[in-house]
Order: sequence, then C-alpha cells, then structure tokens
Amino acid sequence: MADKRINILVYSGTGASPSAIQHAVHSLKQHLSPNYAVHTLATEVLLNEPWGPTCALLVFPGGGDLGYCRLLNGKGNQLIRQYVENGGKYLGLCAGGYYGASRCEFETGDRGMEVVGSRELGFFPGTCRGSVFKGFEYGSDKGTRAARLRVHWDQMNGASATDVRARVYTNGGGVFIGAGKTKDVEVLAEFDEAVDVEHDEEKAAAVVFAIANISPNARNMEPSVYSALQDNDAARDLLFRALLSKLGLEVTEATQQPPPLAPLHLVSPDATVIEDILKKLEEVSSTVDGDDYVKGEADTFLIKQPESAWSMARLTRAALDVLSSTAEKTIGGHAEAKKEGSSESSNAKGQGIAGHISPSDYTNIIKTIIAHPHIPEKETTSHFNHRLYFSSLCQSFSNITFGRPLLTTSCTTSTSTLLSANPTLTSRLPNGTTFTASTQLSGRGRGSNVWVSPPGALMFTTVFTHDLQINARAPVVFVQYLAAMAVVDAVQSYTSSSTTAPEEEIQASGGYAQIPVRLKWPNDIYALDTQYVSESPDAESGNWREKYRKIGGILVNTSYTSGHFSVILGIGLNLSNSAPTTSLNTLISTLNRTRPQSRQLPPMSQERLLAGIMSSFGRLYEVFLRKGFVGELQGRYQRMWLHENQVVTLESEGGARARITGVSSDWGLLVAEEVMGRTDGELAGQVTEGEGKEGKEGYIGGLDGASTGRRFALQSDSNSFDFFKGLLKRKL
Repeated sequence: MADKRINILVYSGTGASPSAIQHAVHSLKQHLSPNYAVHTLATEVLLNEPWGPTCALLVFPGGGDLGYCRLLNGKGNQLIRQYVENGGKYLGLCAGGYYGASRCEFETGDRGMEVVGSRELGFFPGTCRGSVFKGFEYGSDKGTRAARLRVHWDQMNGASATDVRARVYTNGGGVFIGAGKTKDVEVLAEFDEAVDVEHDEEKAAAVVFAIANISPNARNMEPSVYSALQDNDAARDLLFRALLSKLGLEVTEATQQPPPLAPLHLVSPDATVIEDILKKLEEVSSTVDGDDYVKGEADTFLIKQPESAWSMARLTRAALDVLSSTAEKTIGGHAEAKKEGSSESSNAKGQGIAGHISPSDYTNIIKTIIAHPHIPEKETTSHFNHRLYFSSLCQSFSNITFGRPLLTTSCTTSTSTLLSANPTLTSRLPNGTTFTASTQLSGRGRGSNVWVSPPGALMFTTVFTHDLQINARAPVVFVQYLAAMAVVDAVQSYTSSSTTAPEEEIQASGGYAQIPVRLKWPNDIYALDTQYVSESPDAESGNWREKYRKIGGILVNTSYTSGHFSVILGIGLNLSNSAPTTSLNTLISTLNRTRPQSRQLPPMSQERLLAGIMSSFGRLYEVFLRKGFVGELQGRYQRMWLHENQVVTLESEGGARARITGVSSDWGLLVAEEVMGRTDGELAGQVTEGEGKEGKEGYIGGLDGASTGRRFALQSDSNSFDFFKGLLKRKL
C-alpha cells in the first residue's frame, strides 16, 4: 500500500474546456497506457482528497484560466505547489500554460476578451502573453493555426530527432516572455514563425500538445489547417512523447490506439436458455431488412444467430464493417476507415485527427449480439475459451445461476454501462448473466472515472435481483463484500490441470492457497508487491500494509422496482498485465522462483479464474441469504482484509484516534473504537500534524491505547478510506 505514482490526473473543474479535457485524456492514454492510469480530477477532489502521493503528472488543459483562479486561488494552488515541491510534475496546456506562469496577459487592449493579472502558481517566474496569433474566438476552431515549432531536441531525454520541425495545434496559446534569460528555466521549443504579440528574441511556446481526434467540421477549423496538422502527425507525436519522457514518465514503446468494438457472444451450455432469451427479446425487437434490432435506452443491439445463411467468419466481419462505417459517420466521416481484416482497423495509425471516438459517441454505434445455441469452439471466439470456462464452472456447482449464461467480447465500451444503461435488454436476461470483455474502451470506476482497460485484465459484470423481503436479514449493501471475498477465495483455491504435479500435491505444498491477496475496505483487492515475496508479508508489525499494491476493484449499482433490487455487480482484476502496479500472474511468476521445479504454479487463465469467482460468489451468496453477514461469513471477511487493529484519524470527529475493529452486521458500517494515546510513529516523532501534513497509520504503543468507550460506525458510501495514510476522510 505504499505510495506509488501511477495516476495521470487531468483537471476537469470550472475553466477546463470539455473538448480540451477529452483530447488531453485521449492523447495521454495513447502514450502512457498501460504504465499509468489516466483520470479526470474534479475540483472537490483536488481540494479535499489526498490525490498527490499517487499522482505522476497533473495536467491543466485548455479553456479559460479565470475559472481555475476562481475556485483554486488560495488552498487549491497551495496544494498544487506542495505537490510539485514534493516531486510531482505539472503540465499546462494553453490555459494551463497561462495559469502556471506568474502573470497572465491575454488579448490586452481588447475590452471584450482581455484577461490580465498575477497568478499564484508561478512555476514560470514571468509572464505568459497571448494570443500568439490573431483570430482567436472562444468555443471555435476558426482561429486555429498549425504553428511551426523549432524544437531543441538536444535537450530532450533520449530523443533521436535532430532537425524535425513540428506543427502543433495553436488556438489562443501564448509565449513565455524572457524564458531564455530566466534562471532555472529550460526552453524546449519555440515558435518558428512570426507571432502577433510583443515578445523577446526567443518565443518559448506555452502550448505543446499532441493534437488528435478533432473533426475539422466540428468548430469551423480551416481545411488547410486540418490538413497541415494531419500531415504532421508523426513529428508532433515524436515531440509529445519526448516531452512526456522529459517529465520523467515511462512512455510506451508504441502509441496505444483503441481497438474497434467487436460483436458480443451470448453463450450457455443449455440451449433452452438461449431460446428463452431470444423469445423475450422478440417482445421488444423490430425487424429492418430482415434483421432484428432491440432498441435499448442508450444503445441499439443487432441480434444474430450463427445458424443464419452467413458463416460465422462472414458474420463477424460484417458486424465489424457496420461498426466501422457507423463510427465514421459519428465523427464526421473524415477518416478513410479500413475494415477489419485489412492492414489497419478503423482507428489505426494513419487515421490521424479523426481517429478517436469519445465515450458519448459509442452509444451511436450498433452493438451486435450473436446468440449461440451451442458452446462455440475456441477457433470461433479466439478471445475466450467458452468450453474451458463452462467445464470449470460446472465443477464447482450445478444449481447456482451466477456465471450462466455468459456474454463475451474482445472489445466493448463498458460491461457495466451497457447493462445498467439498457434495462430493456438487461431485464430480459436470466438472473446471474455475466458479461466479460478482453478490452473496455470506457470502463467505469468510482465517481465519474472513465478509463480504458487493456488486455490482461479480467473484467466482468454480473446482473441479478435481490428480493426486498430478505433485505432485512441480508442487506444488499453486503454484495460488494461478498464479491471481494469471492475474488480472494477463487485466487487462493484456484485449480489447474496443466501442471506435472497432481492438483492435491500443489495445494498441499502451499500452492495457490499461499498467494498473498488481501481486501481493502470495502471492496478493493490488493496483492503483495513482488519485491517483498521473499519476506513474511503479514507479520503484523511496522509498515507491512505498505507492501501491498492494488490489483482490482468492485463497483455495485442497484435500483429498486417491483419488490426487488436490480443489482449490477462489476469487477475488474489485473490478471496478467503488470502495469501500472502488478498482476496475479506476475506475482505467481515471482513466487515460482522460491518453489522447486516440481511444484511450479502455472499462470491463471481468465476462464478458470472467472469460473472460480462466480462459483465462490454463488456459494457465499447462498449462505448470506440464509444467515446474513454474521458469524463465519463476517469472520472470513475480516481475516481477508488489511485493516485488523489499524489505528486511524477520524477527521469528522475532530481528529480523534480510533482502532478499526470490524464491520457491523446490519448495514456494513465500518466499526472503530476511540483509543487514548498516540501511535508508535507519533511516539517516535515520525508523525507531524499541521498545515499540509497528514498523519500516518500505526499501532498504539507504550502504556497508551486503552479504549475510551466511544465507538464510531462509518458508512462505506459516504466516506473514502485513505489507507495510504491511515486516515478516514469524508467523501463529498
């Protein structure tokens, strides 16, 4: 749980242009995924949450920096400066460039546009002046220039270019006055053409931005400007990667382009289940040119069966053709998209500026569902071995429906969003239907986070109903706890038939049961960092919790109707991709170095692990319905978590110190008891509390630590547990 800078945060508060946010996020993901997780950062989070320790880069995009000033002057800017002073990195794009200077001078003399004044951050100890070119208009690309830059490649970390001129999207940006003569300021690029503002000899560029995914018709951009930007993709791409490297970031070897959406495969070992689903979908379907469509609340689905006149290969290609052509129309039709099966897909390198689709655009693309009456072979659905999955599922249970039927795809928007946003479809699927995807283009996280989930992660969503009548005994809030337990249980009881040693010998000799995986309250999954594998990870002394890294999380959405809760349970687990933290199979590989050759653990497969999680969740849910979250069920959860006897600070209680003792059995509240005294860290002088400081977790030492008798019950949906620093913080 030690702080590791894995997040790239793009500020999304007042002042930030929505299009600038979208473009910044997309470009950063292209060059930094999967080494970093790119998220947006709301004003409330910046001001009130401990985002700094895990942030590798804070990005302020284009827009209007007066909005930044209104909400962040004072406390916000102090936090940003503290973050940078503690080793963080700041990247200002356009308005973010002005905001990072000591003074902003924008359109001086134009009474309708002028913005002039000092700025608090002062990372550049001088003035940023613009617009660098005449013609800027708010909310329009009419004044955009494909500005030519002279880049100081010799000052870029490892950059191989020596005489490459880059053209960048410039629309309202400025120049840093006197940058070349300012102490401790390094000019990396300057405008290589005449500018329209008063300046010194060097014209240090405030804006260096890898422009992508802009439609030239969207906001009146001149076609010649668009063409110049598109023709200069390679140089601009090289420049942006060099700048990110200069900031100390680990840039991916190749630009990450999101793959096209793929068909969804609906599969069950029982053909009658598929027949029943198709009959229910007929009630809400419409036929156009012989094809059946289901119009959901957010998406439209084309329903196909492999027994049609087309072969499976032709059907898959046709579905992808529909997706590609729809995508072109959605973004303006400027990309000459190539179809699946040719050398480049519709959003591959070479599509340039128009190659990106925003999450909102994906709803306009028809999703194809292929309903299989029989389990398809691996050759038909190369992304997933359905036969292996169902055979593993049936080994665990036969009556529980969780995990059957199964929807799979190689690439979708979000398994959770597709199911939650289309109740017309979801309500006609059996209880326990599970949807898994190899890649998600707009996966959902807590709050408003939207992210790309790369291959190597096991991501799935299960839908079911939870009756109101049993909710008093078995409150639906515990579903997230059961899911977290199911993940740990499936990992540590994993079985594999691809080993030379008998399965019972692997388990008896430690095997998967010894994989160090824990829970963070209420629903995150953590694994031991591989560098600590040779140690005893759970010796509860010192900072043992800091040796764990997050590898998974759970998101539960519920709605109530007609006497039951509709539950959409989403789980993401890093199975094989070691970036940006670690993965289960990376941990297994490291553990194998300490095991004899005859006891090597094979890597986990997505099919077997998913079947194990569904099996375990089904068993836990059955016990939960009968007994509630008490006794052994509650005990198992607490034995799996990271917080036993952890001492935290309760900010909402005036900084009271409290020891975590468990969770309540009624509504899943975190239970803590107030204690006297200080932690070992405080007694040793390691904790300093005050402005800008955060207390650390610890254990009660010396003669202190007796309970005061005060107990606290804290809601998991109104507080966020900052385990990095041992604090409980109120979530806004």
